[in-house]
Amino acid sequence: MKAVIFDVMGVILDVDDDINDLLIPFIQERNPKISGKQIEDAFISASSGNMSSKEFWEEVGVPGDYVALNTEYLTEKFPLDGHFMSLLTSLKQNYKIGILSNDISDWCSFLMDSLQVLPLVDAFVVSGAVGVRKPDTKIFNIILDKLGLCASDCLYIDDRAPNVLAAKALGFRSILFNRDSSECDCEQIISLSQLNDIL
Repeated sequence: MKAVIFDVMGVILDVDDDINDLLIPFIQERNPKISGKQIEDAFISASSGNMSSKEFWEEVGVPGDYVALNTEYLTEKFPLDGHFMSLLTSLKQNYKIGILSNDISDWCSFLMDSLQVLPLVDAFVVSGAVGVRKPDTKIFNIILDKLGLCASDCLYIDDRAPNVLAAKALGFRSILFNRDSSECDCEQIISLSQLNDIL
């Protein structure tokens, strides 16, 4: 292995379901008339590159300064996994590090920068910036191009089985970070602390 690539939500960040647990309640407090489905659809569109975060807040009917809304929503609600920074420091000695996330571009950049992760990363790919979401194979090829590696050189960790299986089909060594006992015919871990032993 020459690189380790991490998903963000549910892997780097200790958040199980950010859409249902965090985003939908945040928006419905400010716009009680909007449904969870409308919010989820708007998020998927924005995280596919079809609208900016400013346009997202307008779409879900939350008025105000979009930068302030971004900051209010993202601050203090997305803790790092307790093992991640020590693992990252260890891995950096021998591997390139990639981040591959389905998210609104400036949201993910804000989180990774504010948590001091971004300076330690060699390749950073967010669906909202490149216009394609996992498990589409195109987004995996984008991060491979940025790393200058082939799939068989890379270990990929995600908490969503469809993304893990898509990466596996491309030739990545793929591991499911199985926080919620999902069924998946793939290699699995229940803690990031297990990765050092695997590698």
